[in-house]
Order: sequence, then structure tokens, then C-alpha cells
Amino acid sequence: MFDLNTPEWFSKAPCIGEDRLFFSAHPSKRRMAVAKCTEECGNTEKCLQFALDNKMTQGVWGGKTGPELSRLLEADAYA
Repeated sequence: MFDLNTPEWFSKAPCIGEDRLFFSAHPSKRRMAVAKCTEECGNTEKCLQFALDNKMTQGVWGGKTGPELSRLLEADAYA
């Protein structure tokens, strides 16, 4: 287990308590999680940056899925 220092805005994010949705392997659930990010959260950009800074590639963060996050991290590594 690891411990992340989460930013203050995270405690009021609409994804809190939605682990089954945001960490689902099912494509329709991932789409629902992305929609929740983009439609209900005012911190999407901060969340995406948090995920990239901490190399998070599991789940949905900042409106991006794990594979999308992996591609962003790989692109940045080769930039």
C-alpha cells in the first residue's frame, strides 16, 4: 500500500466513494466515470495533473482512462 498526499480539493470531488465506478475494467463503467469527471467536477485539470505527477495509470483521473494516462506519460517521457 502507498500513501499519497492528496490535495484539499480532492476531499469534495464527486468521485469520492465511487471506487467501483472509477476503477472498473468494464468499458461502459469507464465511460460513466469519464462523464462524471467532465460534467460534475470542477477540478478535472488539477486531477489530471495530479495523476500524471504521481504516475497513476489505474482508474479514471481527470477525465482520462488508465490507458490514456499511460499514453500521456509515455509521450511525455519521449518529448
